[in-house]
Amino acid sequence: MLGMECRATGRHAVRAIVGPLVLCAALAVPGIAQAADLYVTPTGSDSAACAAAAPCKTPAGALGRARSGDFVNLAAGSYSLQPSSNYDAGGLVTVRPQSGAAVSISNMRLDATRNLRIEGMTIDGGSVLSAKNITFAGDTFT
Repeated sequence: MLGMECRATGRHAVRAIVGPLVLCAALAVPGIAQAADLYVTPTGSDSAACAAAAPCKTPAGALGRARSGDFVNLAAGSYSLQPSSNYDAGGLVTVRPQSGAAVSISNMRLDATRNLRIEGMTIDGGSVLSAKNITFAGDTFT
């Protein structure tokens, strides 16, 4: 065990133990969660990992894996956006097109959905009932 002793002016001595104690304290601090990018393509599979190399097939499949702060990136194509009833990842999740992709959403149904940001898509009809914290940014409604 590594140690270091420091003497104070006066009757008291302070001993600081460096090494195992510092390591234990560092391991006790919880890590900071990083936002994840999840991927969806019309040819994917909802049993896949929703990774770039193994994308999901539907936005609902990716939203089922998403956590607060995550991004669901949609490849070019047409999708239905119907998360499970009472969907809430515990914080904001953003659904957006992949860079340069043209994405259209039909059959959007956000009933009792919470904490969802939908950006940069063409939306053709749908419903938003009893929802909280739903944001549309840069979308076109037809």
